[in-house]
Amino acid sequence: MQDLPAGRLIDALFRGNLDTIAEEAYRLLGNPIYIRDNGHRILAITRSPEVPADPLFSELQERGFLNEEIIRGLKANKRLFTEGCFNSTPVLINFDQDKPDLLTQPVFIGQVLVCFVSAVQLCRPFSEQDRDTLMLIAKAISIELQKNELYKKSMGLLYESFLTDLLERELTSERELLIAQRRMEELNLHLERNLFLSVARFRKPHIASLDMNTVGRELRHILPGGLTCSFQNDIVILRSRADSTPFSAERMQMLEGFLESYGLVMILGQSYTDLGDTHCRYQQLTQMLDIGCRLRPKRVIHLVQDLLVFQMLHLCAPSIRLVDYVPPNMYLLRDYDRENHTDLFPTLYYYLLYQKQTNATAAKLNIHRNTLFYRLSKIAELSGLDLNDEETVFQLMLGFKILEYSALETGRKLCFKLEQDQ
Repeated sequence: MQDLPAGRLIDALFRGNLDTIAEEAYRLLGNPIYIRDNGHRILAITRSPEVPADPLFSELQERGFLNEEIIRGLKANKRLFTEGCFNSTPVLINFDQDKPDLLTQPVFIGQVLVCFVSAVQLCRPFSEQDRDTLMLIAKAISIELQKNELYKKSMGLLYESFLTDLLERELTSERELLIAQRRMEELNLHLERNLFLSVARFRKPHIASLDMNTVGRELRHILPGGLTCSFQNDIVILRSRADSTPFSAERMQMLEGFLESYGLVMILGQSYTDLGDTHCRYQQLTQMLDIGCRLRPKRVIHLVQDLLVFQMLHLCAPSIRLVDYVPPNMYLLRDYDRENHTDLFPTLYYYLLYQKQTNATAAKLNIHRNTLFYRLSKIAELSGLDLNDEETVFQLMLGFKILEYSALETGRKLCFKLEQDQ
């Protein structure tokens, strides 16, 4: 009975990659599998539409990482270890009645543990024969990882070269775009409709002696589905998705922790669809990252949507006097505060920043709501501003952005921001 699974796995090795093995393993075991590395990243997972719907397995397919609950369960399961070493035979792992059992087998290259393969009990109960089959699958995975190590390194360099070419110049002609498309086909590289460019760089130049390509590849594990390269002292990531949904809060937290550990700052770009625009997007992002690092030096992650106005002001500054476009009523409130030691100007700023939500504004300013209402009434009396008018609100917020950018250029503190926000 073992010769048949072995023959089918050997055939899978010649036909494809880890994904092919994952699909063949599903047919052999009657249950889906996933392969994960020592950093809890999913290397391959069964994606057959025949697999029954399950929240845990669907999350693994979507996230590309084990969640914290599964990691804790694995660490708590002492049967994975034998006298301090990893067990060399499959181990049954039970979570609770709401989650399927796992049959997990370590994968070795020589004496080195490289990853794990786990069958998920979704379709039928495990049998004793499944243990033998899973051990054969682990051997096939080990062979595949060794077989493709050189190939992956060379393909990785080709991917990096492709992304570098996109960053170096804009693709404007049909011929250039056609050549790029042919290169993608030769590399077996498929990009979804929505493209996202992100740029990371080291806070301190001397840290850049680290291998930027290695850091970029690690970063790609946190932002999966993309290409990375080092370019002009930056680490650049080009991702693609079928949709344009933002990162989850959990993913952002993982990213922030990674950037802090390496002393990096990063700007996350918005979606675009024309591959030929990648060069221009990169130029835009690097300008914004410079501005973001000066404007908000404590942040490690900057978002394009937070910095678009400041980049526009940066581009306009050489040709116009920006402060002339600040509504005069704002200077009136600023001067009144200086003469009377009041806080009307910051009250107006935070009231608009918090979209006129009185509870949030009062909490931010650490004042009673009645005090806030009194100040708003005083602002209206002194300035004549109608804060219910959308055009007025837009002009005021633009005025605050201009004052913030001007203070950035001159090194002054902002009189309308609290100390902790400077």
